[in-house]
Amino acid sequence: MTGRTTVITGAAGGIGSAIARRLAPECANLVLVDRSTDLLTGLIAELSGSATRVRGIGVDLSQRSQLSGFFSEVEKSTDGVDILVNNAGVSLKLDGRTMKSWEITPSDWRMVMEVNLTAPFLLARYWLPGMKKRGWGRIINMASAGGRQGSKFASPSYGASKTALIGLSRRLAVEAGPFGVTVNCVAPGRIQTPLLRGKDEQQSTLQYLKRVPARRIGLPEDVANAVAFLASDAASYVVGATVDVNGGAFMG
Repeated sequence: MTGRTTVITGAAGGIGSAIARRLAPECANLVLVDRSTDLLTGLIAELSGSATRVRGIGVDLSQRSQLSGFFSEVEKSTDGVDILVNNAGVSLKLDGRTMKSWEITPSDWRMVMEVNLTAPFLLARYWLPGMKKRGWGRIINMASAGGRQGSKFASPSYGASKTALIGLSRRLAVEAGPFGVTVNCVAPGRIQTPLLRGKDEQQSTLQYLKRVPARRIGLPEDVANAVAFLASDAASYVVGATVDVNGGAFMG
């Protein structure tokens, strides 16, 4: 990834910050994107010792009106984006538990789709032509085990958005592959992040540990390592794949 410019959305979260730490020593420019500028500031300060140029941009990906300004801000400091990591995601809860279909309002549904599905499409749509022109690029979309199988811990809106994201990634991979650009997904299972604090997740952790072959909860670094591989030259023949990082809980 030497000399590459990388954009990571949802960079201030548990998985996003782990990806940023993993890629920072290897990229020339690292653009960190998140709604929380305060958390971005701390992460940028942490990474300031690396040789990589790191900057943060605050943007709410559920607000499509903010994207044009976001694209312009990124382009001010780069000659184009080589690696796009669409990591930002949202999973709505109700009183700390997974929402049922009849509890999800149309506005809830739209917001989840905007962040989890539409934003990755719009970002890929914007930067893919430049990747094609340069003959090299990586788009890595963050799916989920909840999009790979039926799960009572993934709400209908979340599961649908992640399943659709996998389908979108495959179609983009068909278009981009002939130009040296790969599009792939990473599908984490149960990862030790703030999303595990809900009532449903806490109550099921012990049962999960008994049945998952790896016998542990995943770490953000496990996901970051998969992203780093897909972003590298070593993954040039991995096209349209979904890499499951779940300790063997799902083998598809």
